[in-house]
Amino acid sequence: MARLPNGHLEPMLGPNDGFSMMVLYHAGFIAVFAVFILLYLHAWRNRDVLELNGDERFETIERIGGHICMAAVGVLSLAIVLIGGNEYAGWAGISYFLIGPLLTIYYSVMGRKKRKRAEARAAAASSDAVEPPGGAVLRSDA
Repeated sequence: MARLPNGHLEPMLGPNDGFSMMVLYHAGFIAVFAVFILLYLHAWRNRDVLELNGDERFETIERIGGHICMAAVGVLSLAIVLIGGNEYAGWAGISYFLIGPLLTIYYSVMGRKKRKRAEARAAAASSDAVEPPGGAVLRSDA
């Protein structure tokens, strides 16, 4: 409620304002993460010019996927409000609670891949090592 200069109380929002507010919020949310996706895609396209190493390349792809997850939740919420109308505007907002489980699953999968990459790199590094009779490990590339 808002008090007008003449002293009357007026509602700040009308009965159908929830719909337009949610559509605007969802569009902004999607736009923000679309910008992040485009920035990381630009970095990915220029990965050779930027001289990204293997870990940085993996992280770039990981970040693109995380931002796609966020944008997907925004698209889902927008679809809920566009299909359901003002009556479902609240449900569209509640759908943002999906971010937690979705990113948990996504980053668990990506973390597993990252650990496998690290294990493979460690195994490759240890196969390059040669142990002389004294017990000290020497690298064959040294």
